[in-house]
Amino acid sequence: METKVYSLREAEIIAKVAATLTAVDVLTRMGAIKPDLTKQEAYRIYGEANVNRWLGEKKITKRQSGKNKHWRLERLELEAARQGDVKISKIGIM
Repeated sequence: METKVYSLREAEIIAKVAATLTAVDVLTRMGAIKPDLTKQEAYRIYGEANVNRWLGEKKITKRQSGKNKHWRLERLELEAARQGDVKISKIGIM
């Protein structure tokens, strides 16, 4: 397996993505933000087209909420999908 050497700019992008995902995880664990979102909340925050595309690409997973027939989406998965679209794809590691 060949080791890739990243430029300073690429390393900065990777660090920002890691910091963002860590912040979402910590805020969720602290109870400051909800760990999962309804479909409508996810559409509002991340955009309906993005959420549907990520579902189709299997980057995120729908989960049933208890006996309720409504499904929910994990916030950390949504944020990871967004970060992958916005940042990581720019440096070609995915």
